[in-house]
Amino acid sequence: MRLFGNGREMLSVCPPLARAFLVCVVPKEECTMRDTLEDLYYGNITPCDKRIKPGTTLQQTLDEAEQCEERLTAKLDDEGKALLHRLVDAENEASSTIALENFILGFRLGVRMILEALDENDCKNTMLMAYSAKFASGFYGPFREAAHSVPSFGDRRTYQMDPANRREAIRECLSDIEEGADIIMVKPALAYLDVVREVMDRTDYPLAAYNVSGEYAMVKAAAANGWIDERRIVMEIMTGIKRAGAKIIITYHALDVAKWLDEERK
Repeated sequence: MRLFGNGREMLSVCPPLARAFLVCVVPKEECTMRDTLEDLYYGNITPCDKRIKPGTTLQQTLDEAEQCEERLTAKLDDEGKALLHRLVDAENEASSTIALENFILGFRLGVRMILEALDENDCKNTMLMAYSAKFASGFYGPFREAAHSVPSFGDRRTYQMDPANRREAIRECLSDIEEGADIIMVKPALAYLDVVREVMDRTDYPLAAYNVSGEYAMVKAAAANGWIDERRIVMEIMTGIKRAGAKIIITYHALDVAKWLDEERK
């Protein structure tokens, strides 16, 4: 996501509560993201999959390695076979770790190239918002259903964060700052306000909290059934997110909140 202008100046011109609200709506037809990146985002591509096309050099090499392993195994005694299996397991583990690290490094190099391209084209005031701490959450459900983006198989936990791992979330936020992000993000918001607070205790960088579709839908459903006062609940949620330390709140409630704040000023 790109925001134009100086982020701190942009935040300072709004009233104390209103400055925390931001809604981003990007119609699909205006999106310039390449198909591959869209598939990656929506979970149609899982980078950890190892799909090898038949007849390729890689497939031939793997077949030869398998045959060599079988011939070697046949010549070994039980102790030698056990040692060989341990060697193969260790090599597979090392290979998976290297593949993961290379995947992460590739994205980091891509971000660095984006930053360099922006600087070279006199876009030094173009801000980059990082999806720093995006947790593997059940709160994304309503959006995925509406956008028809439910993964066709598996899930996205391979690249989203463990909800129980607070320390990793902190590390990821601080790492994104080191790599050049102008704004960091925690997503979802309500179940992770402790992460928002701890990150803000460690940095003065602008932090966005994403109040996602499931959080929004729960309030709307309860209000539709007459169980809660929607306006009061929404404003209490927004105040809680801001109190935790968020400088920006991305929320589906944004239009309603803007209207209510405008009514209060009149």
